Amino acid sequence: FFDLPNAFNAVFRSSSFRVVAALIPALFPLVKWLYEISPPLHVFGGLEPILSARGVQQGDPLGPLLFCLVLIPVIEKLMSIDRLTINLWYMDDGFLGGSVQ
Repeated sequence: FFDLPNAFNAVFRSSSFRVVAALIPALFPLVKWLYEISPPLHVFGGLEPILSARGVQQGDPLGPLLFCLVLIPVIEKLMSIDRLTINLWYMDDGFLGGSVQ
């Protein structure tokens, strides 16, 4: 069992765009509108804002869906490993198992 650390913030938005356009094209214009601009994050005590250019927005109801869609190609790649017999996921939590021989 493992938990991908900081996974929701690690997703490249270009990957989200590509996967949404391929799998749910009707949703693509909304996702692009929501995520193509990098909003500034103002850090307490910081001089310059940091641009939020990666990951899904915290609190966005689409965030978990976008994350899971980006994870699909990774899961499919893992499924191609012959000795891997267990490949279970819930968002950023995974469980893999199989033969070591």
